[in-house]
Amino acid sequence: MPLHIDRRDSRHMHGEPPSLILVSPDAAALFPPFDLAGGEPCRCEGWQMYAGLAASRITTAEGRDLRVEGIAYVGEIEDRYQWIAAVSRIGGAVVLCVRRQTAAYDWPALAEEGATRGGFVPLVPSGLR
Repeated sequence: MPLHIDRRDSRHMHGEPPSLILVSPDAAALFPPFDLAGGEPCRCEGWQMYAGLAASRITTAEGRDLRVEGIAYVGEIEDRYQWIAAVSRIGGAVVLCVRRQTAAYDWPALAEEGATRGGFVPLVPSGLR
């Protein structure tokens, strides 16, 4: 059974690369510590994600699945399509598990703090969806 992340505990952020921010101690326990290599988030080796409108799925290297709820209102469709397009263009997203949601996320500060977990999670190859 996948670990379920309520939409209120997630935030899809635009940027290069796009990010998915989660507030979930259960999910955090699955992710590696967040680290930067040359200013870029480290890759979560062996992990994959599927970015969807109704839900996104993240599969860990060990085969554990996380299901992140998607949009709930028609008014959110365009913004989410833009996020999914960015994830597709980049080939994945930075997925971070944080203690609490804030307006902005400073990657160097999060890596320095040591409590944040996550990294770059590649998109599932299109033939495997």
